[in-house]
Amino acid sequence: MRLQALADAPAAFCSTRARESAFTEAQWRQRATQGNWFLAWPATPSGTQAAAPDGVASGILRPGSGGCELAGMWVGPAARGSDVAGELIAAVAGWARRSGAGRLDLWVFADNRRARTFYVRQGFLETGETQEFPERPAGVEIGMTLPLI
Repeated sequence: MRLQALADAPAAFCSTRARESAFTEAQWRQRATQGNWFLAWPATPSGTQAAAPDGVASGILRPGSGGCELAGMWVGPAARGSDVAGELIAAVAGWARRSGAGRLDLWVFADNRRARTFYVRQGFLETGETQEFPERPAGVEIGMTLPLI
């Protein structure tokens, strides 16, 4: 699913499909242990399973910070505009809250207006923090946070 996300929206992530396609199974397994992953599965007729999830997101607790980071969020093209993205955020936020986090933080590229607008509609606020990625054209991310208390 990560490779599909990188192929579909390469500008949304701080990596490339070429780089991650070279990962070994051990590297994928190690990545899977970082954070708590959530998949959004499409509704299907009773007794059947969809071939692939509609979306994915992870939550990474940041011990000592009081927060949790929303990372690796992606919704497949067929599910965009549905409730999938909001449901993924709700799942990560609920898990973060139950884990003791007081806020859910994220980084989004400044030029990704659609994502920024969506996050604001979900209740996220811009923090004023930025970070640069020189290897990406227009590579400035802005910090956003969602209070969980």
